[in-house]
Amino acid sequence: MKNSRLLSLAAAALLFSAAAKAQQSAELHIKARLADVRDTIVLACTELGKGSMEKIADIVTKDGMFEYRLKTDKPKTLVLFRPYAQQRGQMMIHNLSLPAVPGETVEISGTVMLPTIGGSAFYKDYATVMDFVKTFNKSMLEAADAYNAAAKDSLQREKAREDYATNMATASKLLIDQLFGYARQNPDSEISAYLASFIQTEYIEDYLKLLSPKAKESRMKPAVEAAVSRLEAERKMKEAEANVAEGKPAPDFTLNDINGKPFSLSSLRGKYVVLDFWGSWCGWCIKGMPEMKRYYGKYSGKFEIVGIDCNDTERKWKDAVGKNALPWINVKSEQEDATPERYAVKGFPTKVVVAPDGTIAKIAVGESPEFYKYLDSLFGEE
Repeated sequence: MKNSRLLSLAAAALLFSAAAKAQQSAELHIKARLADVRDTIVLACTELGKGSMEKIADIVTKDGMFEYRLKTDKPKTLVLFRPYAQQRGQMMIHNLSLPAVPGETVEISGTVMLPTIGGSAFYKDYATVMDFVKTFNKSMLEAADAYNAAAKDSLQREKAREDYATNMATASKLLIDQLFGYARQNPDSEISAYLASFIQTEYIEDYLKLLSPKAKESRMKPAVEAAVSRLEAERKMKEAEANVAEGKPAPDFTLNDINGKPFSLSSLRGKYVVLDFWGSWCGWCIKGMPEMKRYYGKYSGKFEIVGIDCNDTERKWKDAVGKNALPWINVKSEQEDATPERYAVKGFPTKVVVAPDGTIAKIAVGESPEFYKYLDSLFGEE
């Protein structure tokens, strides 16, 4: 009986130990001390190679110090940024981005833009790559400071813009060369595989040739797959660009509306239709909504708007539609849907005007007064 109890206790201890290890392997332990953070830091994640960002937590730090255990059962990209950067629309510039690998520990010091990375072996190796990124970030900050100083003089503004573009192109080329050099020297590395998800599309094919089968089948396999998917998407985009132009037929599609009912573009044949490709995450899209609503009312009955949400969760999409009180037809392009690619959408917002005969009358990228002038010319000032 005594031996039986001891065996039961031993078995329970083993089960507890296994469960604890499984829990640890499904989380990233983050330890940070950031000199430029005084109060709150925001944590977000993206799937490898994907653009849609999911906010994880607002963390109140103690003089920039915090610890956090990020629950994740697969590698992702972790993004840290200060709340004011989000408010100013600078989140994708003033942030810290690095791999979130379950079962590892990352230690972060320095600043958000110029961090020092340490921790477990994976992150100690990743520190080399972060040094490349820091060099790029320094160049970006210096270029931005130079532009802001020169742009105060209206006569120098255009040259300042050209200088900024030149400086950024030089910095980007250096970063690409450094990443290629790292992969060339470390073809078996998981880090080399992870970087595939960030390499610019035009370089992906050559970059993937540097990776060994071991790296491609490592924990960072999703990053390699995402890179391959981007290559395929680029190929489809080029095909779409050849077929999507003013005067050509607008590709038909069927997507679910906000009530979950199928909606087809062809159901509006005989009317002018504005297809608005947007997302709740797109600052310019949201900024342009009041003007869109004004023109929708101004020319009521003369055209219809179909808002096509992209790269959002269903909750964020529906919340944005409700918050902005969008009165037109609202549909969502799911991850597996190819409607944005079929319309060769590269930037947001993209607005496509479809004529009553189903042909494309106008394509407008970005939020610009010119688009509304076009609507005025089409329907006439009242």
